[in-house]
Amino acid sequence: MKKLTIVLVFSIMIILLFSATIKAESLSSVELSGHIDIEVNIPKNEQLSFELGGVTVNIDSFLADEVSGSIVLKPGAEIEENGTILDEAFITIRKYKPISLQFGKMSMPFGIFNNHLVSDPLTKEWEINEVGAIFGSDIEDYNLSFAAAVYSTDVSNTERLINYTCLLNYIQKNLLNLTLSVHYGPQGANVNYTDVGGSIETIFEPFIMDAEYVRAISCGNRKSKPYTAYIGLAWQAMEELEIASRYEINRDDDTATDSTKSSLVIGLNLGITNDLILSVEVRQDTMDFGVSSNRGVIKLGYEF
Repeated sequence: MKKLTIVLVFSIMIILLFSATIKAESLSSVELSGHIDIEVNIPKNEQLSFELGGVTVNIDSFLADEVSGSIVLKPGAEIEENGTILDEAFITIRKYKPISLQFGKMSMPFGIFNNHLVSDPLTKEWEINEVGAIFGSDIEDYNLSFAAAVYSTDVSNTERLINYTCLLNYIQKNLLNLTLSVHYGPQGANVNYTDVGGSIETIFEPFIMDAEYVRAISCGNRKSKPYTAYIGLAWQAMEELEIASRYEINRDDDTATDSTKSSLVIGLNLGITNDLILSVEVRQDTMDFGVSSNRGVIKLGYEF
Protein backbone atom coordinates (compact mmCIF):
# COMPACT_ATOMS: atom_id res chain seq x y z
CA MET A 1 0.00 0.00 0.00
CA LYS A 2 2.84 2.39 0.88
CA LYS A 3 4.59 1.90 -2.46
CA LEU A 4 1.30 2.24 -4.35
CA THR A 5 0.54 5.56 -2.65
CA ILE A 6 4.03 6.93 -3.32
CA VAL A 7 3.81 5.99 -7.00
CA LEU A 8 0.34 7.53 -7.22
CA VAL A 9 1.42 10.82 -5.66
CA PHE A 10 4.55 11.00 -7.82
CA SER A 11 2.58 10.36 -11.01
CA ILE A 12 -0.07 12.98 -10.28
CA MET A 13 2.53 15.57 -9.28
CA ILE A 14 4.24 15.03 -12.64
CA ILE A 15 0.89 15.63 -14.33
CA LEU A 16 0.40 18.85 -12.36
CA LEU A 17 3.87 20.13 -13.25
CA PHE A 18 3.46 19.10 -16.88
CA SER A 19 0.16 20.92 -17.04
CA ALA A 20 1.68 24.07 -15.60
CA THR A 21 4.54 23.87 -18.13
CA ILE A 22 2.54 23.35 -21.30
CA LYS A 23 0.01 25.98 -20.22
CA ALA A 24 2.31 28.44 -18.50
CA GLU A 25 0.62 31.30 -20.27
CA SER A 26 -2.70 30.43 -18.63
CA LEU A 27 -2.73 30.68 -14.84
CA SER A 28 -6.17 29.05 -14.76
CA SER A 29 -4.64 25.68 -15.72
CA VAL A 30 -3.48 25.15 -12.12
CA GLU A 31 -5.67 26.19 -9.19
CA LEU A 32 -4.67 26.34 -5.53
CA SER A 33 -7.21 26.57 -2.72
CA GLY A 34 -7.70 25.46 0.85
CA HIS A 35 -8.55 26.53 4.37
CA ILE A 36 -6.97 27.06 7.79
CA ASP A 37 -8.97 26.56 11.00
CA ILE A 38 -7.99 27.71 14.50
CA GLU A 39 -10.14 26.30 17.32
CA VAL A 40 -10.63 27.15 20.99
CA ASN A 41 -12.07 24.15 22.85
CA ILE A 42 -13.97 24.86 26.07
CA PRO A 43 -14.82 21.61 27.93
CA LYS A 44 -17.09 21.82 30.96
CA ASN A 45 -15.13 22.02 34.24
CA GLU A 46 -11.81 21.86 32.37
CA GLN A 47 -9.26 24.33 31.05
CA LEU A 48 -9.78 25.69 27.56
CA SER A 49 -7.26 24.79 24.87
CA PHE A 50 -6.13 26.32 21.60
CA GLU A 51 -5.73 23.93 18.68
CA LEU A 52 -5.06 23.93 14.97
CA GLY A 53 -8.46 22.64 13.89
CA GLY A 54 -7.43 21.77 10.36
CA VAL A 55 -5.32 22.77 7.40
CA THR A 56 -6.26 21.63 3.91
CA VAL A 57 -4.56 22.47 0.63
CA ASN A 58 -6.25 21.60 -2.69
CA ILE A 59 -4.23 21.54 -5.91
CA ASP A 60 -6.20 21.12 -9.14
CA SER A 61 -4.67 20.95 -12.60
CA PHE A 62 -6.63 20.98 -15.87
CA LEU A 63 -4.70 19.41 -18.75
CA ALA A 64 -7.70 19.86 -21.02
CA ASP A 65 -11.48 20.07 -20.75
CA GLU A 66 -11.60 16.28 -20.51
CA VAL A 67 -8.77 15.57 -18.02
CA SER A 68 -7.89 16.98 -14.60
CA GLY A 69 -5.68 16.00 -11.68
CA SER A 70 -6.34 16.79 -8.00
CA ILE A 71 -4.29 16.54 -4.83
CA VAL A 72 -5.64 17.27 -1.33
CA LEU A 73 -3.07 17.69 1.46
CA LYS A 74 -4.33 17.44 5.01
CA PRO A 75 -2.00 17.10 8.03
CA GLY A 76 -3.10 14.21 10.20
CA ALA A 77 -4.78 12.28 7.40
CA GLU A 78 -4.65 8.57 8.23
CA ILE A 79 -3.02 7.08 5.18
CA GLU A 80 0.42 5.69 5.77
CA GLU A 81 2.47 4.74 8.81
CA ASN A 82 5.17 7.13 7.64
CA GLY A 83 2.89 10.09 8.48
CA THR A 84 2.28 11.36 4.96
CA ILE A 85 -0.20 14.23 4.77
CA LEU A 86 -1.80 13.07 1.54
CA ASP A 87 -5.60 12.88 1.88
CA GLU A 88 -6.60 12.56 -1.78
CA ALA A 89 -4.80 12.24 -5.11
CA PHE A 90 -6.75 11.31 -8.21
CA ILE A 91 -7.19 11.85 -11.95
CA THR A 92 -10.58 12.59 -13.51
CA ILE A 93 -11.38 11.82 -17.16
CA ARG A 94 -14.48 13.36 -18.76
CA LYS A 95 -13.80 12.63 -22.41
CA TYR A 96 -17.08 10.79 -22.95
CA LYS A 97 -19.61 13.05 -21.24
CA PRO A 98 -21.86 12.52 -19.34
CA ILE A 99 -19.65 9.61 -18.25
CA SER A 100 -16.64 10.29 -16.02
CA LEU A 101 -13.83 8.09 -14.72
CA GLN A 102 -11.68 8.71 -11.65
CA PHE A 103 -8.57 6.84 -10.56
CA GLY A 104 -6.56 7.34 -7.39
CA LYS A 105 -6.98 7.86 -3.67
CA MET A 106 -10.27 9.60 -2.90
CA SER A 107 -13.57 9.39 -1.06
CA MET A 108 -15.64 6.52 -2.42
CA PRO A 109 -19.31 7.13 -3.31
CA PHE A 110 -20.94 6.17 -0.03
CA GLY A 111 -22.77 8.65 2.19
CA ILE A 112 -23.03 12.44 1.95
CA PHE A 113 -22.23 13.76 5.48
CA ASN A 114 -23.64 17.29 5.10
CA ASN A 115 -22.48 19.65 7.82
CA HIS A 116 -23.34 23.21 8.93
CA LEU A 117 -21.47 23.05 12.26
CA VAL A 118 -17.89 22.89 13.53
CA SER A 119 -17.87 19.16 14.29
CA ASP A 120 -18.64 16.59 11.62
CA PRO A 121 -21.78 14.44 11.98
CA LEU A 122 -21.28 10.99 13.46
CA THR A 123 -22.24 9.46 10.11
CA LYS A 124 -18.90 10.67 8.72
CA GLU A 125 -17.25 7.80 10.63
CA TRP A 126 -18.65 5.62 7.82
CA GLU A 127 -16.75 7.59 5.15
CA ILE A 128 -14.51 5.50 2.88
CA ASN A 129 -11.26 7.01 1.60
CA GLU A 130 -9.19 4.48 -0.34
CA VAL A 131 -7.27 3.91 -3.56
CA GLY A 132 -9.58 2.73 -6.33
CA ALA A 133 -11.61 3.65 -9.40
CA ILE A 134 -14.98 5.41 -9.73
CA PHE A 135 -17.35 5.32 -12.70
CA GLY A 136 -19.87 8.15 -12.76
CA SER A 137 -22.65 9.32 -15.00
CA ASP A 138 -25.22 12.14 -15.03
CA ILE A 139 -28.75 11.50 -16.31
CA GLU A 140 -29.80 15.11 -16.69
CA ASP A 141 -33.26 14.43 -18.17
CA TYR A 142 -34.24 12.80 -14.87
CA ASN A 143 -32.10 14.95 -12.52
CA LEU A 144 -30.14 11.84 -11.57
CA SER A 145 -26.48 11.04 -11.10
CA PHE A 146 -24.94 7.63 -10.48
CA ALA A 147 -21.52 6.51 -9.28
CA ALA A 148 -20.02 3.06 -8.74
CA ALA A 149 -16.60 2.31 -7.29
CA VAL A 150 -14.21 -0.55 -6.76
CA TYR A 151 -11.28 -0.43 -4.34
CA SER A 152 -9.16 -2.75 -2.22
CA THR A 153 -8.51 -2.82 1.53
CA ASP A 154 -5.98 -4.56 3.75
CA VAL A 155 -7.39 -7.36 5.88
CA SER A 156 -3.94 -8.64 6.89
CA ASN A 157 -0.28 -8.04 6.12
CA THR A 158 -0.51 -10.34 3.11
CA GLU A 159 -4.13 -10.13 1.98
CA ARG A 160 -6.12 -7.43 0.20
CA LEU A 161 -9.77 -7.80 -0.73
CA ILE A 162 -11.91 -5.98 -3.27
CA ASN A 163 -14.78 -3.76 -2.03
CA TYR A 164 -17.61 -2.15 -3.98
CA THR A 165 -19.77 0.93 -3.45
CA CYS A 166 -22.49 2.65 -5.47
CA LEU A 167 -24.49 5.83 -5.01
CA LEU A 168 -27.64 7.18 -6.66
CA ASN A 169 -28.42 10.88 -6.32
CA TYR A 170 -31.61 12.78 -7.26
CA ILE A 171 -31.47 16.59 -7.28
CA GLN A 172 -34.04 19.30 -7.76
CA LYS A 173 -31.91 22.44 -7.70
CA ASN A 174 -32.46 24.69 -4.65
CA LEU A 175 -35.25 22.41 -3.43
CA LEU A 176 -34.45 18.73 -2.86
CA ASN A 177 -31.46 16.38 -2.74
CA LEU A 178 -31.99 12.62 -2.21
CA THR A 179 -29.21 10.04 -2.01
CA LEU A 180 -29.10 6.25 -1.65
CA SER A 181 -25.82 4.34 -1.33
CA VAL A 182 -24.59 0.78 -0.75
CA HIS A 183 -21.23 -0.65 0.31
CA TYR A 184 -20.25 -4.31 0.04
CA GLY A 185 -16.95 -5.50 1.45
CA PRO A 186 -15.67 -8.99 2.21
CA GLN A 187 -13.54 -9.09 5.36
CA GLY A 188 -12.11 -12.58 4.99
CA ALA A 189 -13.20 -16.11 4.22
CA ASN A 190 -17.01 -16.30 4.28
CA VAL A 191 -17.25 -12.99 6.18
CA ASN A 192 -19.04 -10.22 4.28
CA TYR A 193 -20.10 -6.75 5.34
CA THR A 194 -22.92 -4.85 3.65
CA ASP A 195 -23.80 -1.26 4.60
CA VAL A 196 -26.58 0.97 3.27
CA GLY A 197 -27.11 4.69 3.58
CA GLY A 198 -29.70 7.28 2.71
CA SER A 199 -29.86 11.05 3.01
CA ILE A 200 -32.26 13.89 2.27
CA GLU A 201 -31.76 17.62 2.05
CA THR A 202 -34.72 19.96 1.60
CA ILE A 203 -34.46 23.70 1.07
CA PHE A 204 -37.23 26.10 2.07
CA GLU A 205 -35.40 29.41 2.08
CA PRO A 206 -34.16 30.61 4.47
CA PHE A 207 -34.21 27.11 6.03
CA ILE A 208 -32.33 23.93 5.12
CA MET A 209 -33.29 20.59 6.67
CA ASP A 210 -31.09 17.56 6.20
CA ALA A 211 -31.04 14.03 7.57
CA GLU A 212 -28.92 10.92 7.03
CA TYR A 213 -29.13 7.27 8.08
CA VAL A 214 -26.34 4.69 7.67
CA ARG A 215 -26.68 1.07 8.76
CA ALA A 216 -24.90 -2.24 8.52
CA ILE A 217 -27.34 -4.88 7.27
CA SER A 218 -24.83 -7.74 7.47
CA CYS A 219 -21.75 -7.88 9.68
CA GLY A 220 -20.32 -11.35 9.25
CA ASN A 221 -20.85 -13.32 12.46
CA ARG A 222 -21.85 -10.30 14.56
CA LYS A 223 -25.40 -10.28 15.89
CA SER A 224 -25.62 -6.51 16.29
CA LYS A 225 -26.33 -4.26 13.32
CA PRO A 226 -24.73 -0.88 14.08
CA TYR A 227 -26.31 2.26 12.71
CA THR A 228 -25.81 6.03 12.85
CA ALA A 229 -28.31 8.76 12.03
CA TYR A 230 -28.79 12.50 12.35
CA ILE A 231 -31.30 15.22 11.57
CA GLY A 232 -30.28 18.86 11.25
CA LEU A 233 -31.79 22.27 10.62
CA ALA A 234 -29.99 25.40 9.41
CA TRP A 235 -31.43 28.92 9.26
CA GLN A 236 -29.85 31.62 7.10
CA ALA A 237 -30.88 34.43 9.43
CA MET A 238 -28.90 37.02 7.45
CA GLU A 239 -26.53 36.95 4.52
CA GLU A 240 -23.57 36.79 6.92
CA LEU A 241 -25.21 34.73 9.70
CA GLU A 242 -26.28 31.07 9.74
CA ILE A 243 -27.71 29.35 12.82
CA ALA A 244 -27.74 25.53 12.85
CA SER A 245 -28.61 22.58 15.07
CA ARG A 246 -28.25 18.81 14.81
CA TYR A 247 -29.38 15.76 16.77
CA GLU A 248 -27.59 12.47 16.13
CA ILE A 249 -27.55 8.93 17.48
CA ASN A 250 -25.12 6.05 17.24
CA ARG A 251 -25.94 2.45 18.17
CA ASP A 252 -23.43 -0.38 18.28
CA ASP A 253 -23.75 -3.07 20.94
CA ASP A 254 -20.14 -4.14 20.42
CA THR A 255 -18.53 -0.75 21.14
CA ALA A 256 -16.88 0.26 24.39
CA THR A 257 -19.00 1.79 27.13
CA ASP A 258 -17.49 5.26 26.59
CA SER A 259 -18.65 5.47 22.97
CA THR A 260 -20.96 8.33 22.04
CA LYS A 261 -24.59 7.26 21.87
CA SER A 262 -26.30 10.56 21.10
CA SER A 263 -25.39 14.21 20.59
CA LEU A 264 -27.24 17.51 20.51
CA VAL A 265 -25.31 20.27 18.76
CA ILE A 266 -26.19 23.96 18.33
CA GLY A 267 -24.05 26.59 16.66
CA LEU A 268 -23.70 29.57 14.36
CA ASN A 269 -21.49 30.73 11.50
CA LEU A 270 -20.74 34.44 11.09
CA GLY A 271 -19.07 35.74 7.96
CA ILE A 272 -16.61 38.44 8.99
CA THR A 273 -15.31 38.85 5.43
CA ASN A 274 -15.79 36.80 2.27
CA ASP A 275 -12.86 34.58 3.29
CA LEU A 276 -12.99 34.69 7.10
CA ILE A 277 -15.71 32.88 9.08
CA LEU A 278 -16.23 32.76 12.84
CA SER A 279 -18.05 29.63 14.05
CA VAL A 280 -19.36 28.83 17.53
CA GLU A 281 -20.67 25.44 18.66
CA VAL A 282 -22.07 24.02 21.90
CA ARG A 283 -22.67 20.27 22.13
CA GLN A 284 -23.87 17.71 24.65
CA ASP A 285 -22.80 14.09 24.18
CA THR A 286 -24.69 11.37 26.03
CA MET A 287 -22.75 8.15 26.56
CA ASP A 288 -23.76 4.71 27.81
CA PHE A 289 -25.61 4.54 31.14
CA GLY A 290 -26.74 8.17 30.72
CA VAL A 291 -23.30 9.71 31.33
CA SER A 292 -23.04 13.03 29.49
CA SER A 293 -20.36 15.55 28.62
CA ASN A 294 -20.69 19.16 27.51
CA ARG A 295 -18.26 21.35 25.61
CA GLY A 296 -18.08 24.41 23.45
CA VAL A 297 -15.89 25.24 20.46
CA ILE A 298 -14.99 28.56 18.86
CA LYS A 299 -13.44 28.31 15.39
CA LEU A 300 -11.89 30.93 13.16
CA GLY A 301 -11.68 29.67 9.60
CA TYR A 302 -9.87 31.27 6.66
CA GLU A 303 -10.42 30.10 3.08
CA PHE A 304 -8.03 30.88 0.25
